[in-house]
Amino acid sequence: MRCSFDKYLAIARLQTGCSQREVATELKVSSAGCDRDTEKLEESQKGIEADILWPHADDCFIVNSALWSRIMNATQLQARLREHRPDFIFMDDSAPAHRGRIIRERLLEAGRVDKGAFVDSLSPALDAFGLDGVFRVKERQHEGLATYFRRSKLKLLQQYDVMLSEALMTDPLHRELLEKVCSKPSLKEKIESRSTMLQVTVLQSLWDPSRILCVGNTHLYWHPKGGNVRLVQIAVALKHMKQIVTEKHPGAGLIFSGDFNSTPSSGLFQLVCEGSVSENHDDWASNGPEEQIQVGLMNPFQLASACGVPAFTNYVGGFQGCLDYIFVEPHVLQVEQVIPLPSLQEVTTCVALPSVSHPSDHIALVCDLKWK
Repeated sequence: MRCSFDKYLAIARLQTGCSQREVATELKVSSAGCDRDTEKLEESQKGIEADILWPHADDCFIVNSALWSRIMNATQLQARLREHRPDFIFMDDSAPAHRGRIIRERLLEAGRVDKGAFVDSLSPALDAFGLDGVFRVKERQHEGLATYFRRSKLKLLQQYDVMLSEALMTDPLHRELLEKVCSKPSLKEKIESRSTMLQVTVLQSLWDPSRILCVGNTHLYWHPKGGNVRLVQIAVALKHMKQIVTEKHPGAGLIFSGDFNSTPSSGLFQLVCEGSVSENHDDWASNGPEEQIQVGLMNPFQLASACGVPAFTNYVGGFQGCLDYIFVEPHVLQVEQVIPLPSLQEVTTCVALPSVSHPSDHIALVCDLKWK
């Protein structure tokens, strides 16, 4: 027998599919809004070779999967909300248009979203389930990050969203790291060109006002040779959130979820879960000597992966591995249970992801957390 969900935080990273007709019908979204989404999708797909993105899929499947990833399917979303009863949701959108993800919880959720989807599709659907949302657009793009929370249980205190490259260049908190980055002009230029965002939302429990959570959501640099960039990004993110829970909201607990594009063998995962990464870690040389810096990093938090280390959260042609995590502070939150991931047989039914049954190339992470 499970205890009341009032005492629990349930977190999930989920994927949903969609069709424009279903969205327009069930959410009463205008056909003009659907047409705008279609135009955005078609424009984003120009110049992208489908056989590179989905070598296992035909053209019809590719178009449908891209559409599914672009707009939330109201039917699927409502079914998931009824089943999991989340208290808040995080969403991010910084990948190609064929990818779609949601994070959810009886505390938290995330998925990729653009401003049109946030306004026209997600907010009306989630409002019906008692969820309010905030959105942060990425610089130079129409995509962004969204966080939803259950208004009957959680109160929005403040937002501290930042573009990681801008924070690195302007916040004195990162002066030492910036000096190292500036010693390699090619690395500095690459980091400055990224519009990677960190969404930070501070929420207070209405049941117990002493319970405050600092919840982070991000999607880090994607390139396989970008381990050095991701180390810089995660260092900036961790320091930014530490300042918030130290100076702005003392005593707040941290939940940090996202697509980190980093496997368990990476320097990033070592930094987050083991507390430090040395200046000689291989990831600093991930893109050659022209971008190599030597920096020893320390994690100001004690974090653990709430869902452990799955064999894979991303399964596409040419790559299978764990890239997504829900990091929590074990002294603040206790993991009650982790929902099993789909089996390898399920994932490979259509060779790889995305597929007709899984319209994202990433797999859901779901867990229940309890306050300590």
